[in-house]
Amino acid sequence: MTKEIKLTEPVRSAARPPQGPQSSAQGGLESRSEFYLLYLLFYFTPWFFQAPDRTELIAGLAAAAAFTPVYLFTMGKGRERALAGAAIALALAIGLGPLNGMSGTYAIFAVTMAASVRPPRLAVIAIAVIGLVYWPLSLLVLPVTLFEVAITSFISIMAGAATLAGFNTAERVSLSERALRLDAELAAVRERERIARDLHDVLGHTLTTIAVKSDLANRLMDSDPDAARKEIAEIRDASRASLRDVRAAVAGMNATTLKVEIERARSALESAGVTLSVKGEAPGLEPRADTALGLAMREAATNIIRHSGARSARLTLSAADGSARFTIEDDGGGGAPVEGEGLTGMRRRLEGLGGSLKISEGAAGVRLIAEAPASTRLERI
Repeated sequence: MTKEIKLTEPVRSAARPPQGPQSSAQGGLESRSEFYLLYLLFYFTPWFFQAPDRTELIAGLAAAAAFTPVYLFTMGKGRERALAGAAIALALAIGLGPLNGMSGTYAIFAVTMAASVRPPRLAVIAIAVIGLVYWPLSLLVLPVTLFEVAITSFISIMAGAATLAGFNTAERVSLSERALRLDAELAAVRERERIARDLHDVLGHTLTTIAVKSDLANRLMDSDPDAARKEIAEIRDASRASLRDVRAAVAGMNATTLKVEIERARSALESAGVTLSVKGEAPGLEPRADTALGLAMREAATNIIRHSGARSARLTLSAADGSARFTIEDDGGGGAPVEGEGLTGMRRRLEGLGGSLKISEGAAGVRLIAEAPASTRLERI
């Protein structure tokens, strides 16, 4: 997964102004915050043309030594620290003005530190305040030449704009990566839910069928050995089919059809002593819709066997207006239907395709209506 870019980390650029601390050890010198302290050398350029007196020498060196930890501790370390560091840098620019015309170097640092503040609106306000304080004092009070003020202003504007752009880019990249990460996490959650639903559908139905057939085979073992052996063979086949379905579900290929599930439901219901009558023909469907309705049929049959106590069930198949539907109703005695995990999964599956699942009290038992579009277009789980 791509490493998250923190909002406090600067965007790397060889031409950018002094930036905040870079926690990564990767990249060249320009990717490290210490590198930009070299900009302090601009303050000492007048000394190459005229040797400083003792006061200026001590003040200049002391200011540089004091500002270095301030810069490292405040740049890109949060709004309060950055504003405090900018204020200290501005104070140094003004305080050193009478001693050195290049004291505006610290004003450049003040602007770049203010530009690192989030949100950008606050950064612009902080930069404006620095300009309103420094420029009038430089032009009217401090013994700084117009040329020095112009150079400082030009570099400050360029540095502030570059820093704003750099941190804005870092913020956009961070938000994009967070969105991608959330999408990946959501996809993983959906996949887990899909596998859970598929396993519930497969194992719930098959284990119920196996349990019913096992009881029946046990009862027939003495009275009708041939029938018992037939039930045992069907248990074996159901177990093998279930194993294939589990593998397919985990692999994301749990495909079945409504027609296949109707036949499975008929066999399972008859083994449980429930007669299934079918009216209509299974319509031709797009594979995903066919699978969804088939799994809904499987869940409906499983619930009839487990919960209804019914002796018969009626299944009606129909297709109209581009949708396919089946209605299954049992005579289990009625009562308010309770929607469990299996039916909830079926509902989500069908609704994800643009279909629906309705459960209500029938004439005697529970009526379930499952509907799905014959041709699915939405790629949902």
